[in-house]
Amino acid sequence: MEREVAEIYANSLITVQVLQKIEGESWSYKSWWPTLSTNLPEPLAFQEDITSPQGRDNLVAELQKRLLHIEVVSVILRFLYPQHFGIMSPPGTNLLALPTSSDHVKCYTDYISLLEKLADYYGENRIADVDMGLWAAAHLLLDTKYRAAAEEMRNDEYFQEIRLRNLLGDFGGPSRQTHRYQVLFAKALLQMDYSVAALVAARYYEFAVRQMHRCLKLPQPSPPPSQSRTGAMVDQLKKDSRLDSMGVDRKRLVKWWETRRQAVHEDYSVTEEKAKQFVNEMETLMRTLSRWQQQ
Repeated sequence: MEREVAEIYANSLITVQVLQKIEGESWSYKSWWPTLSTNLPEPLAFQEDITSPQGRDNLVAELQKRLLHIEVVSVILRFLYPQHFGIMSPPGTNLLALPTSSDHVKCYTDYISLLEKLADYYGENRIADVDMGLWAAAHLLLDTKYRAAAEEMRNDEYFQEIRLRNLLGDFGGPSRQTHRYQVLFAKALLQMDYSVAALVAARYYEFAVRQMHRCLKLPQPSPPPSQSRTGAMVDQLKKDSRLDSMGVDRKRLVKWWETRRQAVHEDYSVTEEKAKQFVNEMETLMRTLSRWQQQ
């Protein structure tokens, strides 16, 4: 298909004949995508530098404006410029855990950026080849004949880092500014790594201590060198009966401090059971403080 398209493609001029060739019977295009060659009655002339990121982004945006179907746009560009583009389809984007977006152009250009990173890291010259590798991997992942290859992919640290970054994406959104996301993140991490979950929950606990200290207008402590300022605040809070009316158990407050120390410092080790309890109780504390602030 690449050779057939190359024979009729005049550089920088995308014609209806090019689209019709891609939509032809040489491969399974019609099994997956609609016929959109009729949406391009006039040739699309493109003069920008396709080797530049901005030039590629502009071309994607212009084609999307004409065809209104980003997957078809990706198919066309993959065959016109296999060096720089690949096909965006669920097998590949799901394998990379690429976040969805209502901005289809950005979604595709983000996908291409990921393919470029993978190409650079693994020494591939063409983005289309990386895309085909992802597509094949996605389809063969559950095939027992390829169990060893699948395990190698799961153990590939760079590939898993890419996936994890995409999974997190814009996790928390605006709530990241309110520390609420730390509790949500800790809950999500429990099944993966309970010690890291406890560490993230400890960050929320520290925030909650400062918040309660500020709301009760307690004086700023002057801790000795052996004690942290947050620890000194805990000592002040545990003596303040006003916490009872807030619905905060002062004895639990002290126990949470001990769990926080176990989670944060290497000299201590938090158990899985204690980590789960700590994360769940931080969620309860978060809701308690939220209700108290609304009163």
